Amino acid sequence: MRGPLVIRSVTFVAITVAHLGQCFLAAADSEALLFRADQNAHGWTSIQTPDFNSAVPGVVYRKGQAREGIPLGGLGTGYVDFDVDGTLGRCTAFSSYVPPRDLGGWPPLGIAVDGQTVLLTTKDDLGDIKTAENIAYWGHYPVADAQFELPISLGVAVRAWSPFLPGDAEASNTPGAVFEVRIKNTDKSARKISLVFDFPGPSLWETGEEVNYKGWLPATEEPTTAEHEVTTVKGAFSGVVLASTIKRNFLWKGDRVVQYALGVAGNRELRHGGSLGKNVAAWEMIGSQLPPRGEQESGASVAVDLELQAGQEQSVRFILAWYAPRWLAQQFNGDPLNGDRHVNFDKYADRFSGAQEVAEYLGQNHESLLTRILSWQSVIYDDPSLPDWLKDCLVNVNHILAQNAFWTRPVPRGSNPWNWSGERGVFSVNESLVSCPQPSCTPCEWLGNMPILYFFPELAELNLRSYAYWQLANGKIPFNFGYGSVIDSPVSYDAEVVTNGAEFVQMLDRIWQRTGDNSLLEKYYPNAKLAMQFMMRETDTDGNGLPDCEAASHIFDCYHWHGNSSMVSSFWIGTLKVGERLARAAGDDQFAQQCQQWYRQGKQSLDEELWNSEASSYLNYSKPGTELRSDIVLVDQLIGQWIARYHGVDAPYSDERAAEVLSTISRLNAKKSPYGLINGVHPDGSDAQENHIYNGIHVGVSTHFTSALMLYDKDPLIRETGLEMSRRAWQMMVVKHGRAFNSPVFITVDKETGETEPLNEDYYHNTSIWILPAAIYGEDVKTTCAPGSLVDRIVDAAKP
Repeated sequence: MRGPLVIRSVTFVAITVAHLGQCFLAAADSEALLFRADQNAHGWTSIQTPDFNSAVPGVVYRKGQAREGIPLGGLGTGYVDFDVDGTLGRCTAFSSYVPPRDLGGWPPLGIAVDGQTVLLTTKDDLGDIKTAENIAYWGHYPVADAQFELPISLGVAVRAWSPFLPGDAEASNTPGAVFEVRIKNTDKSARKISLVFDFPGPSLWETGEEVNYKGWLPATEEPTTAEHEVTTVKGAFSGVVLASTIKRNFLWKGDRVVQYALGVAGNRELRHGGSLGKNVAAWEMIGSQLPPRGEQESGASVAVDLELQAGQEQSVRFILAWYAPRWLAQQFNGDPLNGDRHVNFDKYADRFSGAQEVAEYLGQNHESLLTRILSWQSVIYDDPSLPDWLKDCLVNVNHILAQNAFWTRPVPRGSNPWNWSGERGVFSVNESLVSCPQPSCTPCEWLGNMPILYFFPELAELNLRSYAYWQLANGKIPFNFGYGSVIDSPVSYDAEVVTNGAEFVQMLDRIWQRTGDNSLLEKYYPNAKLAMQFMMRETDTDGNGLPDCEAASHIFDCYHWHGNSSMVSSFWIGTLKVGERLARAAGDDQFAQQCQQWYRQGKQSLDEELWNSEASSYLNYSKPGTELRSDIVLVDQLIGQWIARYHGVDAPYSDERAAEVLSTISRLNAKKSPYGLINGVHPDGSDAQENHIYNGIHVGVSTHFTSALMLYDKDPLIRETGLEMSRRAWQMMVVKHGRAFNSPVFITVDKETGETEPLNEDYYHNTSIWILPAAIYGEDVKTTCAPGSLVDRIVDAAKP
């Protein structure tokens, strides 16, 4: 009997957002230099801005409603957080990755009006100096729009952004940001204004001066002091370039240069000096002078002086460009690896010779780059088939790539003069530099690489190439590419061994389906075949055609499963359908028949040994001959059905069986919490005591894939439930907890109070939300990337 939880709030939300489009903030001009929105809305609202043809959905954060803001950066460039209080937060621009350097709420922008200084931040712990009274912060990655309410009669807004352009990997690999400051004189008389941008520059460790960090310097070596140089430039970019150079020593075979450029777009007069930091006295003087810069100081400030008539508006575009392409990989705790030094070159060094070139590129192209960004965002905002909350999340979730993506060329070590990665380098996305640093954690790549697959398939192929290179001769696929920020030394092959190979097979098929490039099969099909042969040979210990789990040896390493798991088994039989197609396309009919045989055996074992007819659900796991058995209704138990739908192969479950299980999930997991799909529930509705994670919500791991499978269903009530489950989860993260730009891995749900708490930050796999549009359209990966599709239109809109 089908009895899904019927959710009607989807329609209500759509009506509410549409209604808000008619209720824009009747604000003073000072609050509408960038956008208008409902001032009191705490949630998705309708935003009116001249940048788009009609009102668009978004969340506007006010003072105290969120922490981190947009990470300014692109693909493999490093980033600088422009936080919701108007300060600079985490920073990896100068190769401090594990963990990212924290700039400590550095206030970058200040304004002096007739000698009175106001800092453009809502932080109130900066001493006896005026700050903004409130802020309206709207992020639509890679753009952050912030409008300030100031204690003076002046309207000020900041638009900060970096290039992120689907379909253009090179432009998206530009290490810099533009801060456009819009000022309007709302006073009745002319005003003299000084606008200042302040930046701390690299730390001593980042410049390489602290080479004896934690006793790492060999006893035979003397500490090396960096040489600092300041150059003033004027042209397409006007400002200063600060370069810190460490000469060739035991660390580097050549000089290592760390640079940044700070100034404005265009040929413009400005003042420059040393860093202001949190020096209130220095900030109070910015209308007439900036502090002198010390010889060994890495920070800098620049000032632009204006005079605005009453009612006049003007924009100043500050440019911050950074350049630190040569870096040492770091362990979990931030230390460089002892002994074996993993040296890398960031890919952007192939396009730019220094920070000045980056700044000049942004100075010359900022208008066209921004136009292209807003153009691709318009495609998403204008799509009538997508709910408003999803449009906002699809745009903003890409910020995770700025936080965690690496595009580098590892430098050969020892006597080997050649590196296998070649000129194209290695592309990898870290699981989370903040919470669990490891590059290309295989399940995370499988879960979250959809934006890379859709918009930068050439980078997805670089990532797949690394997996193929590091695959062992017996077929084992590595679990990661290293620890910390080490991207060229897999250290784990045994973690999650029963799913790694299947994930590789699916990632190959995705790229092939996305591009239609048959040469990919020539390159990687042998690896996929070898991985599948290893899976059956080494992980099916009882010979029933299904991989056997033991403890946490699978994709959900937070659960201890035993024997055959419904999720892992479903994952495998879905992969066999994909593998069979790959084999036929490669002309390997013999292995295609082998996949068919494995599939028939595995599917029979799954239905006979794991189906729980009393619960209308598959068992969570069962180990024959033992008492190890769990009847928990797991939300991911039909993952193989989603694999089939997404990859466009025959579904392993009948429509009737899938509908029966989805109805059970709707009745139990979806009804258990008002915030989304609970991971696991006993058939009688009681809480799972075995592991507290069953009682929480995995958004990127469980919710998206179950929601997507529901969206493929024929029953409109099941479809509505699936979409609503994802909406609830994202509303909890983005609205309730203000976590739009520091995405958690997991949401705990207190069994007594029902209160929720996000755990960890900046997690890669929440980008799996990009599977939802395909499910809404009823498309597979090939169709959703075909000419005229949403993906195709986004890429086309981002072109020059």
